[in-house]
Formats: sequence, structure tokens, C-alpha cells
Amino acid sequence: LVVRVPDDSFEKLATLDEQALENVAGELAATDEFEKQDWSAESVLALLSELAELAQLAESQGQALFVWIALRQV
Repeated sequence: LVVRVPDDSFEKLATLDEQALENVAGELAATDEFEKQDWSAESVLALLSELAELAQLAESQGQALFVWIALRQV
């Protein structure tokens, strides 16, 4: 499944600094979805940081940001 990241989320993601990324990663890691999959805050931060870098690159090139979501049955 490929979805376009909404413009407001895309713009916010592109402007987050390291401290803000750490805060968001900590909050995400504490959600049921991430806890059920045993994601650490560090792993969530790594993923979020990569997305932020892609958002910054896309923004600098005037492009949109899309994400691919792999769905799996549990």
C-alpha cells in the first residue's frame, strides 16, 4: 500500500529538529501499536529520522512524500 503523506504532516516532519524527533519517537514508541511489535524508542527514532530526511529532500526539490506500508496479517 502506497500513500501520500498529507501536506501538513509532511511540512511538519521536514522541520523537526533532533530534540523534537526524539520527543515524537518516544511518544510513538509508547503507543499500543509500537509496543505490541516491541519497537524500542531508538528504533522508532531511527525510522522517524529517515522519514524526516526524506521529507527535507522532497521539500527542497518541490516534491511530495509517499510511504509504502506493508500490511501483514497477525
